[in-house]
Amino acid sequence: MGAIKTFCITMAATLSFVLSVPLHAAEVKVLDDLDKTIHTDAIKDRCSRYQQASLALQKSLDELNSSEEISSIFRINKVLAQVAQSEKMMARTSGELAELNGYLTVNKEKLVAGGLEMFLPLAKLNDVGYKGYEEALKAYLEAFNDMLEYSKSNMPALRVGRKAEMDAYDNLYSRYVAATDRQGEAYTRWNQFLLDFFQEYPLLRPYLEQKPKKEEMS
Repeated sequence: MGAIKTFCITMAATLSFVLSVPLHAAEVKVLDDLDKTIHTDAIKDRCSRYQQASLALQKSLDELNSSEEISSIFRINKVLAQVAQSEKMMARTSGELAELNGYLTVNKEKLVAGGLEMFLPLAKLNDVGYKGYEEALKAYLEAFNDMLEYSKSNMPALRVGRKAEMDAYDNLYSRYVAATDRQGEAYTRWNQFLLDFFQEYPLLRPYLEQKPKKEEMS
């Protein structure tokens, strides 16, 4: 019995020592790798959500730009719904980009410490380049909406060519054309920014390439 008691006391002391020492290097590395994986997956997920939102926005704008001639209240209502959809997709895209930027900002020190600083340039996407495009797109959709709403409310007068209503419509149309041109120019600048970004940071291209999900391709 004395020998068994001595053995148990010795084992207890040994376990106590083992549990009190710090983790050795290999175990710490595993924890570091897990942390890196968590951050990398979080960034990938946010990039993917931004990609899909951007694709949905572009699809909505393409449908809007391919609209048939607006010659009836029915057609106007249909295009107004498309404008609203584009505004919704624009807000979603901006929100996803802001969320990605926020994650990078909040976790900047951790990303650098973990050797994941390669992701930090993604924050540039939410800089002036996109903001300029977003503002121009917002102005374009607002101008389009205002022109459509006026046409809907004044369709009889516009059909007979009443001067006051026609003059007001012409002003709205001129604003719409100017907004369309500004939006097109801003879109060109934004695309050039992305091309330059990919050239400067080629390792980030896979995270931003816009690939539709399988259900969107079917």
